[in-house]
Amino acid sequence: IFMGGAAMCLGNITPVAEFNIYVDPHAANIVLNSGVRTVMFGLDVTHKVNVNDKIINDIKSNHNKSSILFADLMNFYSKTHRKVFEIDESPLHDPCVIGYLIDKNIFSGKFVNVQVEEDSTLTRGKTVTDWVKVTDRKPNCHVMVDANAEEFFSLLKTELKKLN
Repeated sequence: IFMGGAAMCLGNITPVAEFNIYVDPHAANIVLNSGVRTVMFGLDVTHKVNVNDKIINDIKSNHNKSSILFADLMNFYSKTHRKVFEIDESPLHDPCVIGYLIDKNIFSGKFVNVQVEEDSTLTRGKTVTDWVKVTDRKPNCHVMVDANAEEFFSLLKTELKKLN
């Protein structure tokens, strides 16, 4: 399971590439073509799990150290993200992977072939995803594209409340 890529959306480091894949597209291709079943959490799905002030305050209402720490971190992250992107919500990239490990039903996707562009100066790091089987390449990755954000944040709040 990895957080990286942009299957059907714009990139965040170039117009088409997500940062984690862009920095080492060759390694990404090795993993994707290793024969090991992979699950990709790209920007397509992580941008559907967005934290905002209401969610941050709801988590903080747990009134325990873990929830308050998480809320404070999200406040800092959100302020920075809002300045850069001028939007009121901030995507939670890596926490989606943890949410999936706890409850796979929160996310959905499709098992397809994914290759990564390694050589082009224009599209380096692009996760080329064959959604409709136009190539003869066998599916090698379960690409997550949708999330139930409400369920995700409910799970997050519940799990944070258990800590301390």
